[in-house]
Amino acid sequence: MSGTAAELVCKTTVGGTWVVCPVCRRGKLLKLTEATRAQGLVLFCRCCKHETVVEIGPGGGGLPRVWEEAREESMHGSAARACC
Repeated sequence: MSGTAAELVCKTTVGGTWVVCPVCRRGKLLKLTEATRAQGLVLFCRCCKHETVVEIGPGGGGLPRVWEEAREESMHGSAARACC
């Protein structure tokens, strides 16, 4: 993880704790438990159609911390976006 990665907001509800979309803040992307861990996980928001690559690691208070991975390529230089 680089120093420019941003920690994402999590929302706690009666149904559990969820990772919230960093763009629209409406979509619940992933339900978290104490044991949730991931690296390079792609989350897709159905509300705004945005993809976010995250890392989920140990955190305080029994729940994991979630970081958005810093992107290496620019938005215009991406081969995946060249066709669109």
